[in-house]
Order: sequence, then structure tokens, then C-alpha cells
Amino acid sequence: MDKDWMAVLELQNQLMPVLKTNEVTKKYGLALTKEDAEMILSERKNTLQEQRRVEFFQGIVPQIIYEICDSAYIDHNNYADTIIR
Repeated sequence: MDKDWMAVLELQNQLMPVLKTNEVTKKYGLALTKEDAEMILSERKNTLQEQRRVEFFQGIVPQIIYEICDSAYIDHNNYADTIIR
């Protein structure tokens, strides 16, 4: 039970910074839904486990979003998939 509670709390702590990136990315026509953000964080967790790596604090997802959001090669159709890749 404690493990489930901790996982939910961890997801919530990571979800807010990812969703907060929408404030900047909206001017590029890009925004993540809560479901998109949850999928991105889930894939991030899977990748970290597969690679036997860890991230501290918020992780790198928000920084990746800020770096790629102004790319001419990204639109709302491929935005979440691009972040995952």
C-alpha cells in the first residue's frame, strides 16, 4: 500500500512541471494534455528502468520540452511522440 501511495505522489510531483511547460509552448501552438504528460512520464520511467538509470528531482522532461518546442519540425500531431523519443 505504501508503495502505491508513493508512486502516486511521485507522479503528481513530476506531472505539474511538465504541464506547466504549456504556459511557454502555447505560443508555438503546442500543449500537452494531462494524459499526454502521464504517457510521457510513464515512458520515461520505463526507459530509465530498462537502461538501469535514475534521475533526481524533476528529471529532464521539462528541459527537453523547452529546448524543442520552437522547432519547425514539431506540430501538435507529433509533439508528445517527439518528447518520448
